[in-house]
Amino acid sequence: MIVEVKVTLRTEDVDDHIKRMEKIRRYMDLHGDKREFFGAIAATIVRKNERSYAFKQGG
Repeated sequence: MIVEVKVTLRTEDVDDHIKRMEKIRRYMDLHGDKREFFGAIAATIVRKNERSYAFKQGG
């Protein structure tokens, strides 16, 4: 599991986390690692629009 921790969640943080997870997946595929990876973002302040955006992206 890959967890990113933020004080305030922004939509850019969600996009960056998804890109990072995709990069890790590509690297692992190149090396024959077929494990399943999970990502999460924890934040203390999450506005409704950022929460909705995160869920739409794969939450």
